[in-house]
Amino acid sequence: MKIGGRFGNTVFEPLYEHLCKGKHCSYLIYKIIDAFAKGNKPKMQNLCNEISETESHADQIKFSIRISLTKSIFAAVKRNDVLQIVSNQDKICGRAEDVSKLMVIRDTKLPEGCYDTLKLLAEKVDHTVNALLLCSSQLAMIPGSGYDKEADADAILSELDLIHDKEEETDNLVHEFTKELLAREKESDPLSIILLLEMARLISGMADEAENAAEGYTSLIRH
Repeated sequence: MKIGGRFGNTVFEPLYEHLCKGKHCSYLIYKIIDAFAKGNKPKMQNLCNEISETESHADQIKFSIRISLTKSIFAAVKRNDVLQIVSNQDKICGRAEDVSKLMVIRDTKLPEGCYDTLKLLAEKVDHTVNALLLCSSQLAMIPGSGYDKEADADAILSELDLIHDKEEETDNLVHEFTKELLAREKESDPLSIILLLEMARLISGMADEAENAAEGYTSLIRH
């Protein structure tokens, strides 16, 4: 069955299903940081495996969406706009997989005073992805076009706009984590510092992709 066509199923349902995988990955990143700080390697490996499995499931949904999207010029939504949202959402899972593998690949030393900020960063990222998921769920649950243009569009657009502010909070936390890490660099080793900075960048990147996807949803609603 084609989706996104003039008389087809709403495109928001598969987008929501796909984003659910990204939300699960952001939650698992929050969990794996605690295990990482405690040096709990078995738990870290289990969470890493679960993230990889979730990312694989997201890929399956992504491919299904690509195949199912209509190419008709009469489509209610633009194929490229939907595919861009899928790409952004998929990168949430991809970045989660990358950071989890960095955590398990070697014994990276996290200076004791930097744990709270890294954990808060992961928490804020999870909240950012969740905010996007709530908007996506509203669009997916409403029959037909996915929303009542007069009653609901403005409210959903306002919620999507707030995701930009949430993403900015994660950028600020990366800056704070970098300052703390460099202030305590003698408590670690040079390679660990480099890897920790990359981990923070990747975690924050999940919020970046949520923000990019939010812009895609905004475009779909306004069209």
